[in-house]
Amino acid sequence: MKATAEKAFRDFVTAIWRPQQSTPAKNMLLFIAACSLVVFSSALLYAATGSDLDNDNDVDGKDLQLYIAQGLFSDIDAFTGRYGAPAVSDPEGALLGLYYGDETIEDTAEKLGRSVPLHLTYYDFEHNWTGSITQADIMAGRVPLVNWEIFSASLDDIINGVYDGMLAQRAHAAKNLGVRIFVDFGAEMNGDWSPWGGAQNGQSADKYVTAYRHVHDALAEADNLVWLWCPNVTDEPREPWNAALNYYPGDDYVDWTCVNGYNWGSTGGAGWQSFKEIFQDIYPELAAKNKPIMIGEMASAEQGGDKAAFIRGIVPTLKNDFPLVKGLVWFDIDKETDWRISSSPQAEAAFIEMAADPYFNIGASGARWIPLAADTWQWQLSGTVNTSYAVDAYDIDLFDSSAALIQGLHDQGRKVICYFSAGSYENWRPDSGAFNAADLGNALDGWPGERWLDIRSANVRDIMKARFDLAMQKGCDGVEPDNVDGYTNSTGCPNRGRPTGVQPLPGSGGPPAQSGCCAQE
Repeated sequence: MKATAEKAFRDFVTAIWRPQQSTPAKNMLLFIAACSLVVFSSALLYAATGSDLDNDNDVDGKDLQLYIAQGLFSDIDAFTGRYGAPAVSDPEGALLGLYYGDETIEDTAEKLGRSVPLHLTYYDFEHNWTGSITQADIMAGRVPLVNWEIFSASLDDIINGVYDGMLAQRAHAAKNLGVRIFVDFGAEMNGDWSPWGGAQNGQSADKYVTAYRHVHDALAEADNLVWLWCPNVTDEPREPWNAALNYYPGDDYVDWTCVNGYNWGSTGGAGWQSFKEIFQDIYPELAAKNKPIMIGEMASAEQGGDKAAFIRGIVPTLKNDFPLVKGLVWFDIDKETDWRISSSPQAEAAFIEMAADPYFNIGASGARWIPLAADTWQWQLSGTVNTSYAVDAYDIDLFDSSAALIQGLHDQGRKVICYFSAGSYENWRPDSGAFNAADLGNALDGWPGERWLDIRSANVRDIMKARFDLAMQKGCDGVEPDNVDGYTNSTGCPNRGRPTGVQPLPGSGGPPAQSGCCAQE
């Protein structure tokens, strides 16, 4: 796939919006179209990737969802400097994340006016962090950040291989998730409250380092994992043997360095501190590793100072003092003290302002658009587009809509979804002459001039790539790929989207074609 098409496709956002104007018949059509956006078929998947991303020997809608999700994860690669991505100093900005201990993910997104990319979750050593919560994050376009704790196992047993069978299972399941996942193994090891820390293991960092390396190596199969190493911001106890850097497993084992730290205010700790004061001592030590830095947990108390001012100081400090911090996670819960975003109206307003800052909305074209469930929209695929509706998004025809029209909608503050058929030939389209006779399957019942496509064809995939490029050139914010349900219809072609020359799975073929693609069989 050409780089432009791949980037365009990975940046496209799909979601279901509630209709602004509706009739029963229109709602049914909208429901069908919305299902197309979410479910997808192997037709569009092979047009885009040709990949069985979840390794289940079948190319289906889940694989395409994974491919879309990978667009958000490309920012991790850009910061990490792996997989041919730029060096960590190149991209500006940071990923924003939350631990959701106050409101639901959906309610928090409504409050903030956006979704945040990082989702912090906690798992004990033997618990499966590749399950439903992580999978839901991936399918929703969030980046999982797994805080993997070690309460149920001893470091000795980990080192001696007692859990190697479990780790092998975890590696395989993590690999099959198909996207980047942050794993923070044994955080705050320099805190005396951590059973895996040196304070509870002979006043030495040695066992922790050995256990970290053992687990890392045991999960080598899962090369999509991004390994964090995350000490507490201060050493507790503050003894030479407990210095944070003593616990560093080595450059070959750590992708991002990390640190957890809080402004306790008058509730404890070091008293009221600014964001800069919390991290200014440990930042140079982490920056010396020349890796991106994650702030894995942070928040501020209300008591003892101005929490809103604390929050407003975060982005300027990241820009001016901590440029290698490429991720920051707020601990949104009332726990030891009221760390919540909404501990006061002033704190909430400051956080909403911070979350909207371009620094926390990384991407080549600014903020990555993640629609909300409450967003309104107008869907019009024929005639002169009525641009007067006060809605959040327009869904309009890719070919019939000019770049000027799309720019005009952008000028009004609207997002634009561009419709095209990804699984069918339409004889009136300007690129219809690019299809070969062998690309065409059965006619679509009730739609004159339209025929199903052989999605195994390299020519068909090239045409779809060109359509992605056209959408990008015109400034579309997303696409609505239609007719991607060939697997439920008599297309005249095998229903599994495998390239020409690759045999389909048994039983996957459709009925004989009227002419065209299945004449090749």
